[in-house]
Amino acid sequence: MLNLYKVSGNSMNPALNDGEYILSEKLSYLFTKPKVSDIIIFKALGDKNLVKRIKSEKDNQYFVEGDNQGFSGLVDRKLILEKLLFKI
Repeated sequence: MLNLYKVSGNSMNPALNDGEYILSEKLSYLFTKPKVSDIIIFKALGDKNLVKRIKSEKDNQYFVEGDNQGFSGLVDRKLILEKLLFKI
């Protein structure tokens, strides 16, 4: 299943820019685990989803960071929703 999102904010510059659209999908992570350098969409606090790049992984915890050094932190595997396919 493909999902379309509109990027909001500059934390992933220069890879993703505010206002651009991206396509993501869930199927990949049903069969393989997320890996370093993947750009992911994950569940954040409340109803918000964030998009960040995986920098490292340890024990089903992923350290993610924006390319523009915005938000960074640990994300549990169960909160990772989708993998970015490409921007439109």
